[in-house]
Amino acid sequence: MKAFAVAAGLADSAVASASFTVSSGTPTVATPTITPNGGTIQASDPITLATATSGATIHYTTDGSTPTAASTQYPGPFTLSSDATVKAIAVKSGMADSAIASASFTVASGTVATPMITPNGGVFSGSQAITIDTATAGATIHYTTDGSDPTVSGTRVSGPSPANFSLTSGSVVKAYAELTGLNPSAVASAEFTQILASDDFNDGNALGWTEVNDTGLTPDWAVNGGVYAQTTPNALLGWWNGGFFNDGLTDLIYRRGHYSFLTGGVGTGDYHYSVTVTSQSTGGNDDCGVMWRRTDGNNYYRLMISYVDGTTLLEKRVAGVWATLAKNGRGVPHGTPVRLEVIAKGPIMQVLADGVKLFGVYDTGLSTGTVALYARGECAFDDVQVTSVEYTPSIVIDRPEDHTVVGASAFDASAVVTNMPVGATVRFLLDGSPCAAAAQTPPGSDMYQA
Repeated sequence: MKAFAVAAGLADSAVASASFTVSSGTPTVATPTITPNGGTIQASDPITLATATSGATIHYTTDGSTPTAASTQYPGPFTLSSDATVKAIAVKSGMADSAIASASFTVASGTVATPMITPNGGVFSGSQAITIDTATAGATIHYTTDGSDPTVSGTRVSGPSPANFSLTSGSVVKAYAELTGLNPSAVASAEFTQILASDDFNDGNALGWTEVNDTGLTPDWAVNGGVYAQTTPNALLGWWNGGFFNDGLTDLIYRRGHYSFLTGGVGTGDYHYSVTVTSQSTGGNDDCGVMWRRTDGNNYYRLMISYVDGTTLLEKRVAGVWATLAKNGRGVPHGTPVRLEVIAKGPIMQVLADGVKLFGVYDTGLSTGTVALYARGECAFDDVQVTSVEYTPSIVIDRPEDHTVVGASAFDASAVVTNMPVGATVRFLLDGSPCAAAAQTPPGSDMYQA
């Protein structure tokens, strides 16, 4: 087409020109895409088909034959269990069928050997050399040291086998290996715990510990026979006479005693602290325990076993103000050694006695500080160990009572949850199936019922 313009008194315009092609056929559906577009894949890798033509339907074959509108309709991503040539066509009413797309795939038939992490976990001081290797020659190792999944890019490190590096802190090492033409290996895992501090007192002294007199009366701490003990009887400490907190009632509830803290600290607020504790008085009138995340005399957590009234208390003191976090009636026989453990990571803390979970609490009051030994009376301490902690402890939930139910009868269940994390919920399972969410009964309490 060509055109020009005229007007009286003006010279004619130049000639403009444009060419057009009028299609006399039917529009064609866009050719499908195949992703990935061929090559070596794993048996678990998905094959995806798509077309740019909205409303079109894709049909495909995996045996190399030519697809038609009568071939298998594409339902969504699929996998291949053996070598195959995938061909696809897209169709839509009122349009011509698309061209045929094709891609050839080789499915890996073997599996790379699972990596070997040497040593396979354990406890170490200072640093720990690590080697990761696989029996499959030429494979690439991928590993992480923060417990994350090494099959996902992010914090992983990749390199040829073997991989050699050193740990300078507690870690969970995970690794897998891959090699073109083979399926990737399974993931290997090993946990390494770093000793942050330890003292068995077998050297006959308590160097590195600082004793604190918290009552105004004189304690007597000494190492004898491989144990570190406070030997002044509680009758001489006089905790009941009031005045130590300028409030006799406060003294009765939050009992001052004496403690000795690890002077150099442990460098972190997240750790696994364990110690063997024994009440040594003839009358069993002691309170013995441990403290952690102590920054000064007004800020710490404390676990106290009362041999006086047979209770166990988990308390905190923040800016000099006391609060009880948890309490129960699980006492410990006088004169019987008990291994106390505190696992603290972030706001979640778990307390165990001889491997039995006593308390699990969520508290943000204190996040760092050293460990200490607490004594109100004659208490002995041995085999102190503080190690790194590589996992978050769980909140302790007292087990619901057993019930006998006839037929399809409904029944109520309850559990006690101390220091519920913000936003958390409690649910019960019946034969593995979830029941309705539990509700606080009464509101604001630690009792949950469903």
